Amino acid sequence: FYCHWNKYDFGVVFGNVFLTVLMAMLSIRQTSFVGYVSKIFRVARFLRLVKRTRGIRFLLETLLRSFKAILNAFVMLGFLLFIYGLSGVTLFGSIRYQAFLNRRTNFRNFTNAIVTLFQMGTLDS
Repeated sequence: FYCHWNKYDFGVVFGNVFLTVLMAMLSIRQTSFVGYVSKIFRVARFLRLVKRTRGIRFLLETLLRSFKAILNAFVMLGFLLFIYGLSGVTLFGSIRYQAFLNRRTNFRNFTNAIVTLFQMGTLDS
């Protein structure tokens, strides 16, 4: 235990094993607080791998640097969805229900218009 990484590994592995045994003994589901803490320990092991592996670190740095551009693209898509949603409510809000315009997918209010446009954009039913 001279190296701090060895202490870290011991803590992560021991904590993960301890929580796994605890969940098995007490029949705790994965969605409980103990399950979430166990998942945090598993992510912590991945963080150590990122520190040591140059390729994964490079990929994560690239992802973090491009996060601002990705966020800008999603904001622009949100604005586009907002504009088309308002236009759809204004132009098509009074159309009767038909084969593809029903109680769930219509332009009668803004919320339904956004959901309808999202379904059309993702080619969902």
